[in-house]
Amino acid sequence: MPAVDHLVRLLRSYNSARDLWKGRQIHASILESGDLCSNTFLANLVVQMYGKCGSTEDARRAFDRIHAPNAFSWSILLSGYIHCGEINEAKKIFDRMPDPDVVSWNSMLGVYAKQGSVECVKGFFDRMPVRSLISWNTVLSAIADYGHFDKCRECFDRMPQWSVLSFTVVLEALYQTGNIDEAERNFDLMPERNIVSWNMLIVRNAQTGHFETVESIYAKIPATNIVTWNSVLDAYKQKGDVLKVHKYFEEIPEKDVVSWNTLLSAFAVNGNYESGKALFLGMPIRSLVSWNIALQMFSKETLSTTHEVFMSMPKWDPVAWTLMIQAHTANGDLDMARELFDEMPAKTMAAWTAMITAHSQRGRVADARALFDAMDERDSVAWTAMIAGYALHGDNGRAKELFDAMGDGKTIVSWNAMLGSLSGDIAKMERFMHKMPRWDVISCNSVAAIHAQSKGSCDAAKFLFDSMLERNVFSWNTLILAFGSSERAVEANRAFERIPHRDLITWSSIVAANAQNSQMDRAEELFASMPEWDVYSYNAILSLYAQTGHIDRAKALFDGLWIKDSITWSTMVAAYAQDGGSHTNLAMELFRLMVLDGFSPHGLCFVSLLAASSHLGLKHETRESFASMVSDFGVDPSPEHFLCVIDALGRSGELGRSRELIESMPFVPDEGAWSTLLAACSRGHGSSVEELAAHKTLELDPRSSPTYVLLSSALCCQV
Repeated sequence: MPAVDHLVRLLRSYNSARDLWKGRQIHASILESGDLCSNTFLANLVVQMYGKCGSTEDARRAFDRIHAPNAFSWSILLSGYIHCGEINEAKKIFDRMPDPDVVSWNSMLGVYAKQGSVECVKGFFDRMPVRSLISWNTVLSAIADYGHFDKCRECFDRMPQWSVLSFTVVLEALYQTGNIDEAERNFDLMPERNIVSWNMLIVRNAQTGHFETVESIYAKIPATNIVTWNSVLDAYKQKGDVLKVHKYFEEIPEKDVVSWNTLLSAFAVNGNYESGKALFLGMPIRSLVSWNIALQMFSKETLSTTHEVFMSMPKWDPVAWTLMIQAHTANGDLDMARELFDEMPAKTMAAWTAMITAHSQRGRVADARALFDAMDERDSVAWTAMIAGYALHGDNGRAKELFDAMGDGKTIVSWNAMLGSLSGDIAKMERFMHKMPRWDVISCNSVAAIHAQSKGSCDAAKFLFDSMLERNVFSWNTLILAFGSSERAVEANRAFERIPHRDLITWSSIVAANAQNSQMDRAEELFASMPEWDVYSYNAILSLYAQTGHIDRAKALFDGLWIKDSITWSTMVAAYAQDGGSHTNLAMELFRLMVLDGFSPHGLCFVSLLAASSHLGLKHETRESFASMVSDFGVDPSPEHFLCVIDALGRSGELGRSRELIESMPFVPDEGAWSTLLAACSRGHGSSVEELAAHKTLELDPRSSPTYVLLSSALCCQV
């Protein structure tokens, strides 16, 4: 029979290796020796071995053979059941223990901490006859794990002593509750710090945007490990500083796959796809995360390249499937996206939502709803995607039905989606906004943006801006837009000087604000100072030249532009039309070139075209353009469009037809329509309609001096 010390070494070896079969062989050898059966120390090791190897039945049988189990015997049996996840049996063993020691109490406290509630943990903790530092740390960690961060400090202050773990847990709680300064003071008070506490400090400062603090912490840290390095990389990735990420990456002595993935992700997030793809192809180690990041980058190229990467992956997880689906939807290939979605073995909420959003954006709202209805379960993101789909296509009724059906599952994103669906009616938006449980920067921006587009609502937009607890660059851009559209260029310029961060839209908006208010020198100065130009900024300066009558400068700018949109073309058409004279024919010619170049004219562009042809007395061309506007381009006629046709008919002497058109308009005729007809009478085309035109004009605006002038001219023409 082997010696006891040899058996002990073997049992401990099989315990570490989790070798149940060999452990049973040794146990059988022990049972063959009657003398060894009474060795409690050896028997305890057998119970421990079975527990670590996952066989609680064998552990219990070995325990029952011990003649006089001691406290350690009970404790290791309890640990075995806990290790194997048999919590109910563990509780029964604990209740049978004659005198549980602090180790056993701590073991059960840990069970309650993982599977109970804060109340259960605190209740069990209060029953403990004796507590150790482990007991206190367990209950402190449980309070933090269950999200009761405000109670952590209270528990920490009650502790008779602290360890590094105690300080680390309370530091985490302070960061989670936003008490950054207090967290840093507590860190400074720590008698000792380990690498975990230093790393946690780096991570939390990065998450709260304190990147300068991250650098100073890194400079002071006494020792680093790979977690430290990766935390610093991730901090600068969050900041968007790819150069710093790359710099620290190169300094890591032994990089792991997380290091490589963090740099790869930094390239991807910041749009450095070429660098990212080169890095991926040269990576010595890759994980599924690496492949998914690469798939996302390659999806910016052709679908065939994306598919090639997808097929090269060692395996596909839900993220890969979803990225592939999104690649097809982004290219408008919904049918292939649907095929992939149907093949997807385990459909995630993200995949469902991607399909719903893609179909909604492509106008296939019925298909999006069918997908939504087919979901076994839905999260708030899926609900919001469907609401946004209806809102996008103006179906506010169905959007409201879904929104109401969400019940208590509404999030701020859901509320904002519903708010956005009402963007055509500012009064409804404001009423709905006051029903919202809370507002965020998107809520305020949505309503402020609608006010900013209305000349009379600038003060309302400014009031919302001033009320915002949080602002982003869109908030500032909206304020500048509001001032610009309300002819308050001085205030727009003041806001521009105050803005903490400017983007290209900011620059274009301030140029447009000055252009709209005919501040030519200031607009040109700002335009020349822009870090880069886009079509919006070019349109703003083009509009300035057009409004101030600088047609030659407008034409020179227009001809030199390498990028144009429908606004660019329309602005130049309007410039020619407003200038009159020989430029009127150029307006009509430019309109034809615009259509031939593939741009779709909007309503304002047609106002310019119709006005140009009307002023030239081209009755037939005016009527044809009006008919083409509706039938060929789907533009709904506005009162301004009808006025141009009324004017063209009046100029050609067809006063009766002008009157018929006024009376058949889908709008209630206003003073402008009747005064246009009256003006035609004043050109020598007087007839019986002049009396009606004068009567209607004065009825709508009795104090209109121009009406009396026109009426006088018409009467003179009859004499």
